[in-house]
Amino acid sequence: MRALFGWLMLALSGSVSAEGVPFYAQISVSLDSTATRPLASVIEADVIVSDAGKAAGYLTAWPDIVARVTDKQTLHVTLPERAAYAGEATPAYLRSSFVVDTDEPATRAFTDGFPAAADTPPTPDALMAYVDSYIDNPSYIHGFNIASVIATQRSGDCTEYAVLTSALARALGLPARVILGTVIIDSGDGVLAFGHAWSEVQFDGQWHITDSALYRSTGTRHFYLPSGALDNEGPGFGMSLMTLNMLLPARLDGVKSAP
Repeated sequence: MRALFGWLMLALSGSVSAEGVPFYAQISVSLDSTATRPLASVIEADVIVSDAGKAAGYLTAWPDIVARVTDKQTLHVTLPERAAYAGEATPAYLRSSFVVDTDEPATRAFTDGFPAAADTPPTPDALMAYVDSYIDNPSYIHGFNIASVIATQRSGDCTEYAVLTSALARALGLPARVILGTVIIDSGDGVLAFGHAWSEVQFDGQWHITDSALYRSTGTRHFYLPSGALDNEGPGFGMSLMTLNMLLPARLDGVKSAP
């Protein structure tokens, strides 16, 4: 299964952002004829997906995102930059798993190196800074590695950043989960969209998008459209990943600032 999914991810990894951050798929974007740039902090777009109903169902967990099904493969979305997940922090988001294996020696060595202050709780920004500095060889050649492998190799694309960030957060007592979806970036190169992975970390009672792969991104705005969480972190996680990949948009049409 890992070999099959590794082949799939390599097939999807043919695009590179202008900023050199490793994503795994570029998504076509067209702006509305009335759109002006830079985009505002809330945008709207028609999202073309394989199953609009299923995609809309996933998005109900992010109440800041307004999603309306217009036909079987089209979802009209109003999207703020960093929509907050509204779900509970379940015990699974704190414990070690096959993918986020915080109990493995390599992962423990990585998390033990986090420069935590005794009187200051670790913030999402501090997590991103540490993972950004730790992964010193961003690369597209990986399929989807587990935390202990990433901690050893110090290499990977956005999926590896997300897994390692989640491992760090859990080791520090913060609930965390791996999210797959789409990031829309308004940058000097235009409005670009990519299949992407990031972490959601609960800090101070609120969920925060914690994207170590884009920690140093210079894009004007980043909009995160989730397809879903990697809720199956066991040995069969590849099937869950393929399901989430099938909900990635084929394209985004009519992107513009929301009124």
